[in-house]
Amino acid sequence: MEFLYERVAYLRGLADGLEIDKTTKEGKLLSAIIDVIEEMSDAIAYLDEDCDCDCDDDDEYVYDCPNCGSSIDIEEDTMEEEEQIICPKCNQP
Repeated sequence: MEFLYERVAYLRGLADGLEIDKTTKEGKLLSAIIDVIEEMSDAIAYLDEDCDCDCDDDDEYVYDCPNCGSSIDIEEDTMEEEEQIICPKCNQP
């Protein structure tokens, strides 16, 4: 996620370096676009931190049980079928 923040900082620095006048229509638009991109980066980072599933390259997923914290390997088919995942350790979803 740091990559996104670096890119947004680069865009903001580029706009500042070009001395874009934020009182013009174009300047207001560019500034607003950069602000939205920054907010989207924040939202993506939040979702990434909040996600319980870590995707691997080999079509397996790891689910961290929110009740007991144990990690469960899950097949891709289970994720696609949207079945409720029951932890084998604590028997809770």
